[in-house]
Amino acid sequence: MSKNEEVKLDGILKALFSTSQQVLINFINRMFGTDYCYGDVAVTYGKTEFPLEDFNYDFIKADLILNFL
Repeated sequence: MSKNEEVKLDGILKALFSTSQQVLINFINRMFGTDYCYGDVAVTYGKTEFPLEDFNYDFIKADLILNFL
């Protein structure tokens, strides 16, 4: 897969994850073999930057952090 294709796929997945919680839960269930029920689970989005332990103003950055409650 080329870098351009990776960037497009990343954008598509981010759009899918932010469009509908029902779509997101169905996707997670299929990918990981889980059985979350849409009405029983709340999905929240967590912060995506975390400072490194050396306090050197460096951060670990993530595209997406999901919490299932």
